Amino acid sequence: APSSFERYVKCALHVHSTQSDGVCTPEEVAAWHRRHGYQCLVISDHDTVTSTSHLSTPGFVLLPGEEIGLKLLVGDFLAKRNEKIERKIPINLHLNIIGLQAHSSFASLVGKDLHTSLAEIIEYVSKQDGVVIVNHPLTSSFEMTSTAKSKQFDDGWSLGEELARIRQPYFMEI
Repeated sequence: APSSFERYVKCALHVHSTQSDGVCTPEEVAAWHRRHGYQCLVISDHDTVTSTSHLSTPGFVLLPGEEIGLKLLVGDFLAKRNEKIERKIPINLHLNIIGLQAHSSFASLVGKDLHTSLAEIIEYVSKQDGVVIVNHPLTSSFEMTSTAKSKQFDDGWSLGEELARIRQPYFMEI
């Protein structure tokens, strides 16, 4: 039977440092996770790839990561009870991009619809052997106006359900 290490890797995939809005330096973040039995860590600071390769040690790997924020639109492709919702709602989507060595600007996608934008990002990152994680999709990553939130719950559609329709491989943080 495989040992627990062969079956599971304890890894933190969404951690910030003082390079964005965290309270610990990258070195302190890595040391804490190492002391607490993690084998893998992604420091995913906002809109920057923090240099961490020097912090990897045998049995403890740091992967390059970055959390990006995009303002996108939802609405034109959403369906409620076989009825198309015509209104577009702006949302702020937060994504962890893991495995890319340098910052990637996706500014050209701002203002586009969620489905198209996320598909383009996943394709771009996948071609570079990276991974995309949709961060906290049902909470703060969708910073909608109170009107949009009310419409979301009143009309019975869920942004999480819309994310589930995307066919490219990605992960979702819950």
